[in-house]
Amino acid sequence: MTETISRLKKEAGASKDWLSRRRALIQLSHKKDPSLYYTFIKALVDPVSEVRHAAVIALSRLGDRRAVEYLSKPRFLQAGDSNVRWMTVRALGVLGDVQIIDALIPLVDDEEWLVRNEAVSALKTKVEEIVRSADPSQARILVRMLSIPEPGIYDIAIEGLVNMEASCRQILLDSLKSVKDVVRKGVVQVLGLARDKGAVLALIRILDDENPLVRAEAVKALAEIGDEQAIPNIVNRLRERNDLVRAEIIKALVRFGSRVVLPLHSELMHAKEKTLISTIVLALGKIRNPQSIPLLIDRLSSSFYSVRKDAVEALSSYGPPIVQPLLQKLVVNTVNIHSILKDARTRNGNVANRIRAIKALGDLEDHRAIDLLKKLVTDSDHLVAVAAENALVKVGCAAWGRCGALMVIGKVGDESVVPQLMPSLKDDSPHVRYEVMRTLGKLKGKQAVPEIEKYVRKEKVPEVKAEALRVLRELSPGSKELFDLALSSIDDPSTMIRLVATRILGDFVDDRALSYLFEKVSDTSWSIRMSAENALCNYGVKVVPELVKHLRAEKVEGRCRMISALARIGDIQAIEPLERFRDEYEHKDERLAQIARDALAVLKGETGRKSIQLTVPSC
Repeated sequence: MTETISRLKKEAGASKDWLSRRRALIQLSHKKDPSLYYTFIKALVDPVSEVRHAAVIALSRLGDRRAVEYLSKPRFLQAGDSNVRWMTVRALGVLGDVQIIDALIPLVDDEEWLVRNEAVSALKTKVEEIVRSADPSQARILVRMLSIPEPGIYDIAIEGLVNMEASCRQILLDSLKSVKDVVRKGVVQVLGLARDKGAVLALIRILDDENPLVRAEAVKALAEIGDEQAIPNIVNRLRERNDLVRAEIIKALVRFGSRVVLPLHSELMHAKEKTLISTIVLALGKIRNPQSIPLLIDRLSSSFYSVRKDAVEALSSYGPPIVQPLLQKLVVNTVNIHSILKDARTRNGNVANRIRAIKALGDLEDHRAIDLLKKLVTDSDHLVAVAAENALVKVGCAAWGRCGALMVIGKVGDESVVPQLMPSLKDDSPHVRYEVMRTLGKLKGKQAVPEIEKYVRKEKVPEVKAEALRVLRELSPGSKELFDLALSSIDDPSTMIRLVATRILGDFVDDRALSYLFEKVSDTSWSIRMSAENALCNYGVKVVPELVKHLRAEKVEGRCRMISALARIGDIQAIEPLERFRDEYEHKDERLAQIARDALAVLKGETGRKSIQLTVPSC
């Protein structure tokens, strides 16, 4: 045994063949003989990197910690051979103590992935040793670990610092001045998780940090600690522009709960900027304090769309209890405003009286004044024009407020509130009437059907009438009144009304509607043509003879839809007439002939499809 070791030692140090030197070192590395230490150390200066690589492996296996002094030098950690760097990092991980961390950190960014992975693994092991020891004197090392872009190391370092926070607080507070954003962020996280009230003032100062990630973490930490002295400072940051920080501010305010309601109310009363208002509104919605309801309802009438949208979301979070307060906002003004309109309109009267009348119309928030106010906005008298513009904004925003109230009711209400919604069908704002219809549909308010049926015949605004028909289609399918309303609306000038009417008639599959549906397959609107085709397909094979007759429709769009419907219905009795049609148009209109060929392929089972893809652009 001794002779073998002696031979190998001689070969490792004196052989002229580098491969023999390397082989001898590898064989010696398994002997575990302490006397081999200097043999391996000498091999570290071998001119061949493969031999140096073997020497590092041997030292690692030997386990003599004295080797750390040599291996931690740049010539090994920065060696040109990545295998040498890799094995050096591994050896240091085995032989070194936590003091070796400084030498390993730069290797986390090594160009070779094997070296990087080994460095991360070694560092993780050393950090775990520090955490287990819970030695506050090692806290600075853990703080340094926060800058390592490796979740495993970062998380362990955070855990260790949290556990020993009480004994290393000053080190953590000093580290809040670090030039590295990730270190400041990590330290803030530690202070928050440790819920150290002694760190509150320092965290409040960090709310002004230049990095939004650090600011967001500071807000989160203050919320974790829950100390009330942080509330004014967090409220003062409501003007924060960064979305991430704003989201954390909202979460923090919600965690503080009712304690922040009054400060938020005060801030909201004076806020002018939409982002600030939205942030407060969303926070109040998540806190759900009943005292906030009137203020949130007022924001439904904001001149900012984003604020109105957020107010709807905030109020919806209150659930069914919010319905009754919202119903109070749905007031239809029946005051006689004829004289006020006259005073506002009169040009040869006193200007002050006109302005007073215009302001009164705005204060009444009466939508009946809209047409007049729109005209007065261009009045030659500047003061009148400004007053009219301000009044117009008030009236318009009030209408949007009613719309918002209806949106919330549609989300959280039930059918029991339907009778209280019906008066709003007389609202002078078409936007409000439209939203009433949508809400009735969402609430499945079948008890409102008779009133809606009467209402449809009187409504002049196409969008509202179309929505009313859509709601009736959902709430009273198959009713005679609905069929009659659809028939009377099928030729309406409005595309959207004709579209809904066509779809309703398709639901009935009533022979009385056939002639109307055949007309609609040639409508100027593609959506109506498609809906008419779908409606005819609902009739099935019984309508095939009529479809064949209408193949000579005047408009090519209509012919396209007839052919498509025949293919979809799938009755083979359509094959012969389609063949005649194909032959007739073979030389007259190649596009129609091709559509006929596609339909025949479907009918004859020559394709896996059950319908055809129309290739004619105009169809």
